[in-house]
Amino acid sequence: MTSLGVVNHKRSFVPNELKLIRQDLYTSWFYFSGQNTILSYQAKEKKPPIILLSKLHDFAEVFDDEKKLPTMIHDYNQTKFGVDVIDQCINNYTCRRITRRWPMIVFFNMIDIAAMNSLNIWLD
Repeated sequence: MTSLGVVNHKRSFVPNELKLIRQDLYTSWFYFSGQNTILSYQAKEKKPPIILLSKLHDFAEVFDDEKKLPTMIHDYNQTKFGVDVIDQCINNYTCRRITRRWPMIVFFNMIDIAAMNSLNIWLD
């Protein structure tokens, strides 16, 4: 199974070198550990870099365009739309309740996703 997603800067497993704000725009730093790849990409000045974690990409590959965009970011941008739309719909119509028990949180999330999937099937 593969995964690809953005990682928060405050996570403990992210090396401190990847969190640094760099002066050079459009630079990429790759870290490899077994099947995992961590990417740090400086897209804007004076902003923290974008950090992605992937199990899909095995080597550093960058497009030869002006922004030197890594393929990891390109793949993420191509696939993130569906997740964002589902999250937005679930936040508008949800059955979630405030609770401290994590199994209940997982259960409420499963009910929300099942409701969205049934709506999609009914509309198609």
